[in-house]
Amino acid sequence: MPDIVLLVDGVEYSGWKSVEVRRDIERLAATFYLEVTRKEPFPIAMASACELFLDGEKVISGYVDAAQFAISSDAHTVAVGGRDKTGDLVDCTAMNDAQEFTDIGFAALIGKIVSPFGIGAQVKVEAEKFGRFSLQQETAWEAIERACRLRGCFANTTAEGDIIIEPFAERTADVSLTLGENVKEATAEYDYAGRYSDYIARGQQAGTDFIFGEAAAAPSGKARDLKVKRYRPLVVLAEGQVSIAVAKERAQWEAAVRAARSVSINVTVQGWRQKPGGRLWRINELVRCDLSAVNINEEMLIKDVSFRVDDSGGTVTTLGLTRPDAYQRQPDLQEEPAGMDFWFL
Repeated sequence: MPDIVLLVDGVEYSGWKSVEVRRDIERLAATFYLEVTRKEPFPIAMASACELFLDGEKVISGYVDAAQFAISSDAHTVAVGGRDKTGDLVDCTAMNDAQEFTDIGFAALIGKIVSPFGIGAQVKVEAEKFGRFSLQQETAWEAIERACRLRGCFANTTAEGDIIIEPFAERTADVSLTLGENVKEATAEYDYAGRYSDYIARGQQAGTDFIFGEAAAAPSGKARDLKVKRYRPLVVLAEGQVSIAVAKERAQWEAAVRAARSVSINVTVQGWRQKPGGRLWRINELVRCDLSAVNINEEMLIKDVSFRVDDSGGTVTTLGLTRPDAYQRQPDLQEEPAGMDFWFL
């Protein structure tokens, strides 16, 4: 079994019998859960700063949030759970001295929101600046998520606990996923209830000498999902002030995200690394799939990764997959190209 080490105040804790570490492209903070059987007192204090290493590689820098204890006549089981540093952004109100920002770039805005928490920000996407962005008595993460929705992206974290916003699907996994070779099992679930035929994003922007009247009062943008045959319209209120161009992008983003969420494909592989001595599995990578049993013979995007160890399954990784163009804004979500086997999309 690979080494699992929780480093707290310079002390290494190992011997964990059950482990789960999870990252999700749509969620900010990575999470961990560790369990061990011991008779000695548990020495890790709540809210301790910690670093988690899987097979010698750091995967989380964060804090211990919770603990559970179970005692019997012959065993003392202790479980600890926590998140990376960005858990504070999820929990805590954005209390910046300035509650409104004007004429500010996307990267600068994210940096200002996270800086009071001592968290770094790596913004690797090009995005239109904000004419005005107001904090709305919300958590730091809610403000970041709102800004990201308006610019068509998600925020995640690094192993050091910094926030990172990067383009989608620019990396490719080193191996393919093939049933009967490295894939132990695969499941697929489909739910169209959250998809719509027409998306209309509406907002408001301040008038100027060049933007006035109807364009300023009610800028709107539209996108369509051509896979949804019935008339199913959805109006989305764009958060904050938006231009007509941003309203269109907001509608396209809503359509893309809802289409991605309509399909849930989970693949379980043995081990945590893509191949012996290779890289750990990562979110936001494309991976070639040969999974004929669930009609997938194409590249897919890894949207979530769960590393696990338990008594029944050993060391495994479960990968959540979605369509390769997921989260890519498009005026009209098209039917799948000929030759692709996404009959369920």
